[in-house]
Amino acid sequence: MWLIETIADSQKNTIERSSARDLHDVQCMLQTGLVSVEALRDGFASIQDKLPRYPGVNAQAFAQRLQHFLNRNQSQQNKG
Repeated sequence: MWLIETIADSQKNTIERSSARDLHDVQCMLQTGLVSVEALRDGFASIQDKLPRYPGVNAQAFAQRLQHFLNRNQSQQNKG
């Protein structure tokens, strides 16, 4: 779940777990195949209906940040 929490806060630069280093870690995990885009999406889907219990988490913004992270990662892969 920390992967999802990390992505959730990526645009604010105040990442739930600790720092932007977590985003880099997730990006490396994607690049090396330790985690897949589908696993990140599935992970988000599995917690999405539970998010209303956490008033500090905006589910719509969370989904947008996840998509932004995945799009950015895809763009970087296409360039490389």
